[in-house]
Amino acid sequence: MPASLSLSDVVAALQYGDPHERAFLDSRTGQIVRQRVAAKADETSPENRDVVPTEHCERLPELTEREELDFACRFTAEVASPEDRGRLELALAGAKAFENFETTVFRCQIANAWFPFRDRCLVQFAKDWLAARRVSYTDDVASPAE
Repeated sequence: MPASLSLSDVVAALQYGDPHERAFLDSRTGQIVRQRVAAKADETSPENRDVVPTEHCERLPELTEREELDFACRFTAEVASPEDRGRLELALAGAKAFENFETTVFRCQIANAWFPFRDRCLVQFAKDWLAARRVSYTDDVASPAE
């Protein structure tokens, strides 16, 4: 893998992915390659199969609601205020858990702590994915404020 792989590019691809595109990591260039997904039919149609742009590309993982909920649960466990922690736990226990969690974060006025925490989790998620594939990268991500 070339040294040109930027961790911030990988994190941005995970965080700001277009639902109409798939992102791949090109192991020759260290660049993120995007591929448009056909707008018609469903995920199993021939137009939407995982066709890798080149043999040197691997599809980046998608940040799913499961990962977002994991981040939210970890954040909730670290919230100092028992009242706020209880509200967040209640939000996570119901239907539409992540949507309710984000609403509660704003109502509790702790969004300024949640978003940097989520950013750190996302960076670690990207690092873990790259490490599992033994991909070297340049850590050019500015550390979010604690």
